[in-house]
Amino acid sequence: MSKLEKYALVSEGLIHFTLPNGVKLYEDKLDDAGDIVDDEDKPIGVFMIAPGSKDARAVETEVATLARERIGKLKGRAKEQGLTPEHLNWLLTEKAARMVTRFSNFSYKGMESGVDNVRAFLQDPKYQHFADQVRAATADYDVFMSKDSAS
Repeated sequence: MSKLEKYALVSEGLIHFTLPNGVKLYEDKLDDAGDIVDDEDKPIGVFMIAPGSKDARAVETEVATLARERIGKLKGRAKEQGLTPEHLNWLLTEKAARMVTRFSNFSYKGMESGVDNVRAFLQDPKYQHFADQVRAATADYDVFMSKDSAS
């Protein structure tokens, strides 16, 4: 394997959700004694396309077009202000909703992933901590490094 291949991005990666104290989330299972334990073969999170990939660039183009349309509809002072914190949050949510390919070992309101459902998940105040992890991952290349790069 060449050095270049060793540090190549994978096309998709798992964003493994963690609690505020850093504990990673897994599905529950019963162990041999009948106790509930973490099933470390079933991490809870989302799979996303890698930032910098061809698919991610297409997402960025799509979201940039939506942002221009949204700014174009603003009037007066709001248009002068341009990118407000609310607008930035909207941009990050739209980008993340389009980069998530599927949920891992959970569903949101009984539905699988899809842009509208992922967007709803990201905007749900109950899941703000996890939504922040997803938004941050839209620019976190480390998550998407090939497995061989750790060696």
